Amino acid sequence: MIEKTFLNPATNKQWRIEIDGHTIRTCLNGGKVKEILCDSAFQVRSKAASAMMGQMRKGFVYQNSDAAVGEARCHRFVGKDSNGFMPLAAALTWDDFFLTRVVGDFEDEILYHFDGSGEILETVSLGAKRMTYEQVLCPHDTLLLNNSYLLEQFSLRTHELTPFANRKTA
Repeated sequence: MIEKTFLNPATNKQWRIEIDGHTIRTCLNGGKVKEILCDSAFQVRSKAASAMMGQMRKGFVYQNSDAAVGEARCHRFVGKDSNGFMPLAAALTWDDFFLTRVVGDFEDEILYHFDGSGEILETVSLGAKRMTYEQVLCPHDTLLLNNSYLLEQFSLRTHELTPFANRKTA
């Protein structure tokens, strides 16, 4: 049996999902339990994923501080629309992590700074018509960003974005 509890930090509400064989049970704040019976393992996965995503879109966050290697420690929805590619940069010595997300039709790219529990600590606009393919957290509070194959440095202290010694080779 799989059990997951999601918390909404804005409302302090709790939503729980249990998956037991072909049965899914959900409950909001310890209230009435809703039970869904499924015909197949595929249907269970599909309906459970849909239910969890629906709650995350409402602001609920999954946190698992006891996660093993390869398991999600935090799961949350970021943004308002369909999110495609969003590169992550994790800190090695603290629990924070960073994520970039393109808004709309390249109208902006937002850098999110999260703590280990999935709370957004800050957001920074990186500008329009850009897409970060990968990012790495470097020493001295700097993120190295691959912006459409042009390397840039972003200072976490000053929020300054500067080119990183790009050079073309023949």
